[in-house]
Amino acid sequence: MADLPTMSPPAADLKIAPAPPRVVVDARMLRFSGIGVYIENLLAQFTALGIPFQSAAHEGEPDYDFTARVYSISEQLAFRRLGVPAGAVWWSPHYNVPVLHRGALVATIHDLAHLALPRFFPALSKKLYSRFMFSTVARKARSIICVSRFTADEMIRLTGADARKIHVIHNGIDESWFEESRGESPAARPYVLCVGNVKPHKNIQALIRAFGEIQSEREVDLVIVGRKEGFLAGDSAVLETAGVLEGRVHFTGLVSEELLRRYYAHAEALVFPSLYEGFGFPPLEAMASGCPAVVSRAASMPEVCGDAAIYCDPLSVEDIADKIKLALDLRGQERVRFLANARAHARRFGWERCARETWEVLRHAGA
Repeated sequence: MADLPTMSPPAADLKIAPAPPRVVVDARMLRFSGIGVYIENLLAQFTALGIPFQSAAHEGEPDYDFTARVYSISEQLAFRRLGVPAGAVWWSPHYNVPVLHRGALVATIHDLAHLALPRFFPALSKKLYSRFMFSTVARKARSIICVSRFTADEMIRLTGADARKIHVIHNGIDESWFEESRGESPAARPYVLCVGNVKPHKNIQALIRAFGEIQSEREVDLVIVGRKEGFLAGDSAVLETAGVLEGRVHFTGLVSEELLRRYYAHAEALVFPSLYEGFGFPPLEAMASGCPAVVSRAASMPEVCGDAAIYCDPLSVEDIADKIKLALDLRGQERVRFLANARAHARRFGWERCARETWEVLRHAGA
């Protein structure tokens, strides 16, 4: 959690309007993937823009000592014990909001997969929890930040949220992704890459089947970077499918950011066939790294990737295979032009812009 107290007006060149009396940020997910990247970058940008705050995650000297487990009943009890004043604006960077907070509430919604794809989340307790929390956000939040227009439309469609209090603010990617990666390839053979924690809606089984259709005519392997424990609960058939390909499919598990950058830099292409994404970082990271991206024509992907990606039908194994071959066949000036356009597109997504727009929402919520 982070506490942003009353501040003096910043330097004129920052163009930041006066802050509300107090904004309290739930930063417990700072070290998570995905949402943690969002929190970390926005708080860093708040610092760079001259907005003072103190980290109150599980380390340092927090303004509020808050270590309750996320997505739990205990976190709601802990919210009450914090003693956050009713006059504070509470910013929840995820949908697990403090139900009983009496002041202004702002929540960021990254996706609504639990509501949109219930077949992939069979646990009844999780279904009930997510439905209750999303409906609470729709009813109670003074402002709702959605990371894409797609997510905003889903929020309206699935919860009945008032469109007038929804703000679409795209995520950013760090400038360091545009730096030339140093180091040798992390793989012994050429490869196409898939990045993301392995969950059923990531559509990895279809990707592996598509790779199986081209592996005899293309001298490349498939490398999947991300936590694969998700197979055990929802997509165990993927491991069986991968096993048929005799060592051509490699699961790395979680890797360091430095190693991930090398995977992007040396990949022949990124393949991201997800069925449902609220935003999706990997395609933009690939574009910034000089790696052509094959993405699904689904959910937020066309909005985020624009004309800088090769699109596939995620429900067609044949089409995924064809589009992988199309990416692999990019050569010479055609590849140079494609990658230049992709890199220029990725530069449109900056954390400073995201932070400025987010701060405006928080400021108005406290007005």
